[in-house]
Amino acid sequence: MLGLATLLATSRVAYDALRLAGAAYLIWLGVQALRSARRRPAVRPPDGLAPELSALGGFRRGLIGDLLNPKVGIFYTTVFPQFIGPDDAVVPAAAALLAAHAAVLMTWYPGMSCLLTRVGRRLARPGLAAVLDGVMGSALIGLGVRLAVVPL
Repeated sequence: MLGLATLLATSRVAYDALRLAGAAYLIWLGVQALRSARRRPAVRPPDGLAPELSALGGFRRGLIGDLLNPKVGIFYTTVFPQFIGPDDAVVPAAAALLAAHAAVLMTWYPGMSCLLTRVGRRLARPGLAAVLDGVMGSALIGLGVRLAVVPL
C-alpha cells in the first residue's frame, strides 16, 4: 500500500489512470443498477429473502461460527481482562462479564434480525426495489461522471 500511495502521490498519470478507472467502474455499476430496475418482475416470488432457519438451527449456525472465528477468542482474551480488577476474583468477574455480554447479544441480535427482516421485505417489493435501483443507478452514474470530469 505504501508503494501504491507513493506512486499515486508522485505520478499524475498513475493518479489519473486510477481515477478514471474508478469513474468507469462507478458508471458500470450505475448502468447495471438501471438495467436491474427495468428488468425487475412485476410480481415478487413468494419470499425473496433467505430461507428461514429454526431457532435451534440458527443458534447452532451462530455457535459454530463463533467457535471457529479466531476474532471472538481474541476479543475475549484481550478486552475482557481489562475490566477485571487486580483484587477481583477472576472466575466470578469473568462469569459476570460473560453473562452481561450474553444478555446484550441475546437481545440485540434477535431485535435487529426482526427489524431488518421487516425492512428487507418492504424493500424487496418490486415497485420500491425498482425505484431504489433507479435512484442508486443514477447516483452512481452521476458520481462516476463527476469523478471523470472534475479532477481532485
